[in-house]
Amino acid sequence: MHSYNCKNPYVYYPASPGIPCWIPDNPIYREKNFYVIQPGDNLYNIAHFFNVPLEDLIAENPGIHPYFLMPGQMISIPLALPAADCPKVYSVRPGDTFYHIAINNNLSVKDLMNANPDINPNALLIGQKICLPKDTSRLRRLWRMLGGMEN
Repeated sequence: MHSYNCKNPYVYYPASPGIPCWIPDNPIYREKNFYVIQPGDNLYNIAHFFNVPLEDLIAENPGIHPYFLMPGQMISIPLALPAADCPKVYSVRPGDTFYHIAINNNLSVKDLMNANPDINPNALLIGQKICLPKDTSRLRRLWRMLGGMEN
């Protein structure tokens, strides 16, 4: 393992930038869904924050001991892919929030949250795939109805 002062945009840092993180020489991570352990963290709280089952979080990180987490240690967060019937899949970019994603795609935040019920909007990871629903916001529906485009 090597110690680095992590400034990776693909890693979620909840509070303390500049904490050295420990990156294995041969990482086992599937995608860029990383989280850096902070002082006081435990797997239960991390699983709850990212809305993933605790068992999946433990299975995704076989090299860690669930009761002995070290600040700066990097773990992988197993994220679910959008449903197969999702009209459009969006990959989260640096700086994205549910609000910005909704506005940029002519959606309401409520519609976006309803299409992604298992995602914590405060815990988006870069590269995470989310579902963009069909444009069903009330304002757009009303506009189409007034314009005679919808019955």
